[in-house]
Amino acid sequence: MKKITLWALTSFFLLSSAHVFAKSNSATVNVGDTLFYTDFVSKPVTFPVTSSLYLASTANANKDTIIGKIDFGAGPNGQRIYFNNTQSVNQYGSTATNYVSQTSSDDGATVGSMQFIKAGTSGGKGYFTLPYVKGPCTIYAWACDGQGYAQRYSVWFQEKSVGNFVYQDTVNLPAGKLIKKNINTYTGTDSLQVKFISGSCASSSSNTNIYFFNILVTAGVNTTTGIETVAASKTPVSTKYYDLFGRETPSTTQGVLIERIIYSDGSSSTKKIIHSGNL
Repeated sequence: MKKITLWALTSFFLLSSAHVFAKSNSATVNVGDTLFYTDFVSKPVTFPVTSSLYLASTANANKDTIIGKIDFGAGPNGQRIYFNNTQSVNQYGSTATNYVSQTSSDDGATVGSMQFIKAGTSGGKGYFTLPYVKGPCTIYAWACDGQGYAQRYSVWFQEKSVGNFVYQDTVNLPAGKLIKKNINTYTGTDSLQVKFISGSCASSSSNTNIYFFNILVTAGVNTTTGIETVAASKTPVSTKYYDLFGRETPSTTQGVLIERIIYSDGSSSTKKIIHSGNL
């Protein structure tokens, strides 16, 4: 029985350079090396300048465009996708009140952003998909709400040998235009594609409005302290199960499930399990 562990933690881990992974061309990749990076401004290519890729309209539903190997999609609701290369960013401790890191651990975002915008609290589901990278790897994402109300987005993984996206995590962005860095980790060795999907606004009185500043994918995971070890040392406070479409399901459901554990410090871990009987 195949079992793949996919860990998602919201605390930052320094990556050791002691482990080396082989590329197919016989070159080597060290743990912590950058596999993919975008700032939605000039890396990996020059992005549109203060302009919309798609306007919020049902006429744009399910349309997509690839820029710099990133696939941007308006989703089924026709969500607006807007690039702002001058969007301000402030690190923790700044006197600024908007677009500032929530904590010092959330620092690192740079000027410029890609924005999902749609009127109405159910206007989400726009997405962007990164190109394939070789696992194991760690994915960092800096984002914030752009409306002043709490927002959310989800993270999905697709292993090349499997060929479909599997739900991993829902990231809740705090109100107040505070930048949050989220970390997801993939411990498998397959080629991996990561998808970020805009969720609905957490408030019943605001629009869906999420700003993404940077996405960084690095090689490997921390095997010195061990992500499994760190998670095991915390106290679980709840465990939930989801099917491959991200729908919550009872733990007794047979088939492939995603187990998500929430810990006492607010971090979480997820893993894919194959369940053929009672847990």
